[in-house]
Amino acid sequence: MAEALRVVCPRCGTRYLIQPTALGKRVTCQKCKAQFTPAAPGAAGAPAGPDTGAPAEPGRSPAAVTFTVLGRIVFLAGLGFLAYVQVPAAHEATRLEVLRGERKEKESAHEEEMKRFDEAETDGSREEKRRAKEELIQEHEKATRDLDREIEDRKTGIELSSRERFERSSMGIGGLLLGLLLVALAGSRAERFAAVAAIFLLVL
Repeated sequence: MAEALRVVCPRCGTRYLIQPTALGKRVTCQKCKAQFTPAAPGAAGAPAGPDTGAPAEPGRSPAAVTFTVLGRIVFLAGLGFLAYVQVPAAHEATRLEVLRGERKEKESAHEEEMKRFDEAETDGSREEKRRAKEELIQEHEKATRDLDREIEDRKTGIELSSRERFERSSMGIGGLLLGLLLVALAGSRAERFAAVAAIFLLVL
């Protein structure tokens, strides 16, 4: 049996396997309905060649390439939007934890200072020692009060913006899914596989 030959539609790039007996005869592309005449291998401008047995992906139309590029752009836009929303939120949460750590350190330092003050021997009267201790307590209360106010302000800001971040994150995830869907529908074989796997991971 004669070896099959691979020919390519000159309009859409779809590939076909034909028998040598079909060379020189007018054929119709099943995808774009264009009519063309397959040329023998080696002829000028002939796209035909012997079949190597390797599976070939059908040619992609310009529309498919356009949708694939659009899908990539939408995906990257969604990814950037998610980063824009999540990075400041992570920074605020980190700053809140730092402030809480500072609050604990100040409390511990104050307790140690009060302990040393009570154990120290002073030349002044009991009333002077009492006033000095009160001054230390007032200084500590002022410092911790300002810190507590900042902690509460940041907690309130995080709570109030949580809903807004959720809405914006949903928009970003929607962009990711839309971009992946476009690539899954119009991309190459490898791109379609990767896009479907990514969609599956996002949905889960």
